[in-house]
Amino acid sequence: MFHQHTEPQIMDSSAFERAFGAAQAPLTGTIDAALARYGRGLANR
Repeated sequence: MFHQHTEPQIMDSSAFERAFGAAQAPLTGTIDAALARYGRGLANR
């Protein structure tokens, strides 16, 4: 599997999106939400 480190990786979710009506979440909003949820989890310990 060395090619995974030498070739560009292309992620194409168009077939999944068409089949299931799903759309990608924007990365910045997703990261912010994950960090906030993690912070709340730490605060509740």
